[in-house]
Amino acid sequence: MAIVVTVVQVIWTFLSVCTALACTFSFASPTWFIKNVGRQLASFGLFSYCVQNVRSRTTMCLGYGDEFSFARIPHGAWQAGCVLFGGGCVMLCAAAIIAMASCCVPYFCERRISVFAGYMQSVAVVSQFLLTV
Repeated sequence: MAIVVTVVQVIWTFLSVCTALACTFSFASPTWFIKNVGRQLASFGLFSYCVQNVRSRTTMCLGYGDEFSFARIPHGAWQAGCVLFGGGCVMLCAAAIIAMASCCVPYFCERRISVFAGYMQSVAVVSQFLLTV
């Protein structure tokens, strides 16, 4: 069985991979909020924070606690944000993998697989949008 890859499928795959990478990078980034506190620049994200000395330009980034633990995230709202945004990232990455597989594997070229991946992307975006509201 020959694999027929359309232009729309290639664009969807490319955008799916780019969106999943950008989402995952922003989830892991400790620079969601940045504040200048005296001689230090403080920034924090969902599960880590950084402190930079402005004069010496040294930066120290740490997680909330020694090892990552969900209970060590400081507030319940941040825990919920971590679940919603992280879950959205996982779903976007899964949809990107399905999109790449649909370009290579004949079994994944079925319409219902592509529709399922599209719904998965929609749910991921809605879960991440709930974080911003």
